[in-house]
Amino acid sequence: MLPKEIVNARIERTQLGPESHGIFSAYLMLRFGSCGQSFGGYSLDAHVESPSFGGERLKAPYDRIGTAYGMTFIARTMWAVGVASWEELTGKYCRIETEGNGGLIRAIGHIVEDRWFRPDDMQREFFPEASAA
Repeated sequence: MLPKEIVNARIERTQLGPESHGIFSAYLMLRFGSCGQSFGGYSLDAHVESPSFGGERLKAPYDRIGTAYGMTFIARTMWAVGVASWEELTGKYCRIETEGNGGLIRAIGHIVEDRWFRPDDMQREFFPEASAA
């Protein structure tokens, strides 16, 4: 296991919406030092077997619906950084916790307050049966 490293980062831009394969996700594109890396990429929606609206069957990308997990991911990201809207994230400074020298970003935090969001903790909270395996 790599040692964790906490560094300051700037949110260069954000992405919120469906990826090319239709899964709704969120990303923060971060710059720290001479490096750039993204935080996010988690599925924030769920597949629905036979969705319909007004009796008409819907096809991709409308065969997916939002989830409480997805809304909570967005809200906790905004809370950790200290903004009231997703649009305010761009240009903000934050702290990130990585697995060693530029490794996977495990958490995002407020730039000066001890306020962190760790997606792994949230996954255990929402999906305890998966965590037990």
